[in-house]
Amino acid sequence: MIAPPRIPTSLLEGLGADQEFRDAVIGDLAEEFAIRLEYDGVDAARRWYYREVIRTAPHLLRNWAWRLRPREVARVAGVVLASYVTVAMIGALIAKIVMSVTAAFDVALTLQRLPVTNPIMLAAALFLGLLPSTFGGYVAARFDAKSPLISALALGMMWASAAAIAGAIDTAFPMWYKLAVLFVLTIGTTVGGILRVRGTPA
Repeated sequence: MIAPPRIPTSLLEGLGADQEFRDAVIGDLAEEFAIRLEYDGVDAARRWYYREVIRTAPHLLRNWAWRLRPREVARVAGVVLASYVTVAMIGALIAKIVMSVTAAFDVALTLQRLPVTNPIMLAAALFLGLLPSTFGGYVAARFDAKSPLISALALGMMWASAAAIAGAIDTAFPMWYKLAVLFVLTIGTTVGGILRVRGTPA
């Protein structure tokens, strides 16, 4: 028998809702999927399932939010902090290696001649920013078995808030770049969390 699509099911499981409520919702979706599979075929049943997952996710998020207590907030904050420190340490190590390599080939001197507001430099920075933000989202989800997507999203919100504050202070960069940074950080951490959740066995 064909099972419901695993990835969207994993995403629902990663939203931190009450386990009994979450399992009941996913179970109902699986039953309806089996019925639609029989009458409408595989493609139609899968399309229906994806639509229902999108409609159901806010309800699971609301369930998580209603059950939110100071201890849960502290736990997620701890996961976010640990994730940020981990990514920062690994990022610092990689930056040191890259600087050593580029210095050996005089690439660093060439890049320093370009202004920091050069559109090519800014676009490259945004593209490269996807890597640490995605890795950060993955790490946050990896550190949080209870509500992995919540922690990945929380890390993205924290990073984006810090970037927004820094952008308000620093007037050297154009507005489009500041807004794009917020988008990259949020999307990156979300994608990282999804990559972690979809790879987690049931």
